[in-house]
Amino acid sequence: MTTEQIFDLMEETLDKAVTVPFSGGKSVVNVEKLRDLMTELRMSMPQEFNQARSIVADRNSILSSAKKEAELTVRVAEEKAQQLISESEIVKQAQARANEIMTQTRNQVKEIRSSTNDYVENVLKNVDESLVAAINDVRHTRQTYKNAVAASEAARKNENKS
Repeated sequence: MTTEQIFDLMEETLDKAVTVPFSGGKSVVNVEKLRDLMTELRMSMPQEFNQARSIVADRNSILSSAKKEAELTVRVAEEKAQQLISESEIVKQAQARANEIMTQTRNQVKEIRSSTNDYVENVLKNVDESLVAAINDVRHTRQTYKNAVAASEAARKNENKS
């Protein structure tokens, strides 16, 4: 179950809470169900951390692949340049072409690296935002739960005094 689904179930449990009469809007909730959901939430969090690690690993793999491709392109360019070294005019043309290929390769590597970094940064930012939102929701739900328990205990004390 995803963290979003767990939060939805927690919210649904709170929505279904029974209002205690004369308590100023306080409600009684199924504590066991909320505890089970909180336990499940704790267990699902490492999955999202693993997903973030996987994204970083994918980034490293993409960068490694781009570097290998760039090295291959450079090696191919160098081999082509060696083939063209027969006359001075051919040598000049070969050098110009090799420089052009090197420039193109460097530009491609820069673009790949930049877009990969942007992608990874965006994904990590989204994961970070999701985790922050999830933590904030857990804190809010926890506080609501504490308030409900306190209200329930206060109501019991008032009933016992009567």
